[in-house]
Amino acid sequence: EFDISEDNIREIGALTLSDAPQRLIDAGDLLFVIKGDSVVTVNIEDPGRPINLGGIALASVRAGAVSGNYLYLVVYPSICIYSINNPRRPHFISSILPIGQALKGVAVSGDIAFVAQYEAWMNPGLRLLDIHDPVRPTDFASYDTPGTVLDLFINDGLLYLSCGEAGISVV
Repeated sequence: EFDISEDNIREIGALTLSDAPQRLIDAGDLLFVIKGDSVVTVNIEDPGRPINLGGIALASVRAGAVSGNYLYLVVYPSICIYSINNPRRPHFISSILPIGQALKGVAVSGDIAFVAQYEAWMNPGLRLLDIHDPVRPTDFASYDTPGTVLDLFINDGLLYLSCGEAGISVV
């Protein structure tokens, strides 16, 4: 539990990176840091001494999610899947170009990756990917949302969507 009274807020650890982190992906004792043109793996087992384990260079990384031993990245215009069995060197497994290329985010539950589409010229919503075989992911369904999906996450078996001006949708 956090004690966030004004007198108790303090930094307990830090790690300087060459570029500004844009997004963080929690994976237990690991943190994957999206920096736009790369993803850095950070060991946070000891929060007072985060350790940069290395990373992978990629162009246009927008978002990501971890499930099991796999890292799912939105790398415009596709979803790329990496094995993180060796977190120092994530290994590329496969990629898929879902129908509709304007992708914003990804959340994973079981064998399904939920991918947010966000361009106004497209039907806003979700693409659903079957990822039971990470080597051969398939785009198998879509779900129209009440607005442009800006962010998404899964909690207790429910998918929460930030749908812009339409508000929040829970599916």
